[in-house]
Amino acid sequence: MEYEVQRSATFNAWLEGLTDQIARKAIVDRIIRIESGLLGDRKGVGEKVGELRVDVGQGYRLYYTIRGRAVVYLLGGGSKKSQKADIRNAEATVKTMERAKRNAGADRVRERQAGYAAESDEPVITEADITFSRFDAADYMRGDEEMQLYILRSALAHGNPGYIANAVGAVARARGLTNLERATGIKRQTLNKSLSLKGNPTLETLVTVLGALGLRLEIVADRPR
Repeated sequence: MEYEVQRSATFNAWLEGLTDQIARKAIVDRIIRIESGLLGDRKGVGEKVGELRVDVGQGYRLYYTIRGRAVVYLLGGGSKKSQKADIRNAEATVKTMERAKRNAGADRVRERQAGYAAESDEPVITEADITFSRFDAADYMRGDEEMQLYILRSALAHGNPGYIANAVGAVARARGLTNLERATGIKRQTLNKSLSLKGNPTLETLVTVLGALGLRLEIVADRPR
């Protein structure tokens, strides 16, 4: 089952500012996997809050909640060192999201949040903290060819068709669909549709797109599992 992934402004600022480039690549790849239905290593850490583990570098954690059946909201991220504080912030964010849903009007949400925070040790969550936008891996890999190759190799090594199509689509958007349309002769709308979670690109389309990106498919012996 595919997931729609929404990122909070807090999560986006954290990932944009992450200086550990190895971790940054692994985290973006992890989120592409989530979109493809591959949640991987995770556990519940609080009321309606889950933790996704990315064991590279310092050991990173992504905090999320799931709404409905297929929408993952990324609330924040951090290393193992900041784990306790990050979980508290994520739990407070979920509570604020629920209050915002129950109450009409931003003023009432802010008033209730301020009153609640004054009576407890819960972190103060602002209106900006519960502003979400659709996650797009292309936003984090523009101009970063090393990350693009990392993402593609990871997807191809895994072998999941949706994951592969989604990863190629993210790299294509990072490189620019207009340029790709000119290079391949494939309409932009077709590229968007084929190179997506629910897309199913033909081998011809995949080879043509990768060729236009300066890449090619290779066959190697699989390692014993």
